[in-house]
Amino acid sequence: MNFFDLNKKQVGLFLFIFFSFFLVGSLNVPVLDRDEARFASASKDMIYKNEYIDITIGDEKRYKKPVGIYWAQILSNKLFGQEPYTKIIFYRLPSVVGIALSLFLIFSYFSQIYGRETGFLAIFFLTFSLITMSEVNQAKTDGLLLLFITICNIIVFQSIRTKIRFSLKCSFWVSLAIGILIKGPIILIFVFFPLAVLSLMKRKNYFINLYSFYSLVLFLLTVLPWFILISIKSNGMFWSESVGHDLLKKVATSQESHGFYPGYYSLLIFIFFWPASAFIPALISNIRMKWEKIFLSEEQSFLILGFTVPFLFYELIFTKLPHYVFPTYTFLSLLVANFLVKTRFRGLRFVLFPLILFPALFSGAFIYAILEYSSIDLTSLIIFIILIILVIALYFLNIQKKIKQIIFVAGFFQCFLYSVVTGFMVNKLEIFWISQRISNIIGDKKGNYDKIYHYGFNEPSLFFLTSQNAEMLRPSDLKLEELHNKKIIFFVISEKNKPLIEEKFNQLELIDQFKGFNYTKGKSLNINIFQNK
Repeated sequence: MNFFDLNKKQVGLFLFIFFSFFLVGSLNVPVLDRDEARFASASKDMIYKNEYIDITIGDEKRYKKPVGIYWAQILSNKLFGQEPYTKIIFYRLPSVVGIALSLFLIFSYFSQIYGRETGFLAIFFLTFSLITMSEVNQAKTDGLLLLFITICNIIVFQSIRTKIRFSLKCSFWVSLAIGILIKGPIILIFVFFPLAVLSLMKRKNYFINLYSFYSLVLFLLTVLPWFILISIKSNGMFWSESVGHDLLKKVATSQESHGFYPGYYSLLIFIFFWPASAFIPALISNIRMKWEKIFLSEEQSFLILGFTVPFLFYELIFTKLPHYVFPTYTFLSLLVANFLVKTRFRGLRFVLFPLILFPALFSGAFIYAILEYSSIDLTSLIIFIILIILVIALYFLNIQKKIKQIIFVAGFFQCFLYSVVTGFMVNKLEIFWISQRISNIIGDKKGNYDKIYHYGFNEPSLFFLTSQNAEMLRPSDLKLEELHNKKIIFFVISEKNKPLIEEKFNQLELIDQFKGFNYTKGKSLNINIFQNK
């Protein structure tokens, strides 16, 4: 039996096993700064304030994205979580479920068109890509958004092939509406932009196949209520923040030091889409040779445009982050998988360098991170040796042109990588997890103190983990009467504040300290813990 030729039940089992594996790994990964912590903090605020329209983090309005992702995270916590709602895994569940369902839908639909081997190979590549393994560990919009982009594009693909039923048109417009509620108009880039270019190329209006008056009404009934309510509640501030400040500025200028020149995604694809990226040069060569034949096929043209149009759009805008192009990898995985199956995994060129690049880079990054932020031990050396053995195995398998074996070994490499990162490096590099360590100390000591304060570390992960137990306070604002009447513990993060406290309040004493590294700013910090005498 051909391993890649699996039926729907077997694929369902494959996805269940590996996404359970990802979920177990995610249990060990602390809340990440900054986007994940912001989304989770806003969702937690909604639960505590019993407010499901307005979006806030503490006293600050959070109007960068619509409400969809927050509702999903709230539902997850209501079903599985409990107070104080600080288990980050329940905020990540929408991402895990969204991506897993997306992959199952991709296989279910495209295996009927291109065969089960192509369908499974496509989701195999997506499952073990670094971008997927990263997104399942983050409580953000992109994993859940992928599900509704996938639904929309499957229906678009079907509408290109044949006339679609009214129920599919309704599903399309409702999915589009939910996608807009999750991340605003971003879904249009991945659904409408490729279809618009295809319409121009073929001089044919493909949008007409999706249109139905009643399904459009359903779209408006789904998407409009919350936008109307938030417009009233925020006095229009939501639009100026989300569209004017966030969306348009990302297009026109770089935001939060995330600006890069065009070519950024073209380079990173060999890291974030590995192992499928190893076959991209051979795929491009094949498309160039057979372009005229491919162009005649509306379906093949849409697959290519579904990848290239959004991908090039994001290459041209100023603000760039790896996950922005995540949905385009669906089409690329199908193109690569179909190409490999059609060639019967033979006669591939230009594979070696992109095949070895990512595993070699990760092996080097692993040993560098251990040396720079921790210390080498026997386990580290064993892991490094295994990584090198796998790189060498890939090299020799490529020389022997054993493509199927390369895919197996690459999948194993990614599983091993994920286990190393979530099971070993997270614990080994504890210097990164300042918020988690402060939260653990607060959890151990909160029964012994009347007040818990912190100052100098303002990352959203600390707010998420401690907002129900501690509050931020400037040392200079600490009142003398509070020192006399209450038992206080004070976390001061930043060496410069230590003399200020000791000089003004001789009632405070240093009881503990540890070092941390703020990975969002690239700065080493000292965390000093004080209490009154």
